[in-house]
Amino acid sequence: MIRRFLFWASLALIAIIVAASVIPGTWRPHTPLRTTVEHFLAYGLVAFWFAVILDKWWHKIVLALALVALSVVLELAQTAIPGRGGELIDIYYSAAGVLVGTGSGMALVWGQRWLMRQVRRTGSTYRP
Repeated sequence: MIRRFLFWASLALIAIIVAASVIPGTWRPHTPLRTTVEHFLAYGLVAFWFAVILDKWWHKIVLALALVALSVVLELAQTAIPGRGGELIDIYYSAAGVLVGTGSGMALVWGQRWLMRQVRRTGSTYRP
């Protein structure tokens, strides 16, 4: 049940990225960050989120590729939106965010599983 909630919450995060990408430039929320950093963080956090909640490694890879494809489609769509312009550098930063987010999420999950195996194998628990 929790995984289902997290999955739908993840789709909501993707919907936020889509909405922020297709609204006219004057309506877009602005942050003090450069747009490239915004792309890196937005796609990286969503990729990290999915990498943690999805079970199978190949689901994580497929989702990472889908996020990169989404960034390409949204940048292309921005060329038709008033006050917006699709830029190749934004795709690069989005893809880099996906790579870092997916890798970090997979490393976190792998580390947790490794640690749990070690605890089960040795029968020990952590006592500070």
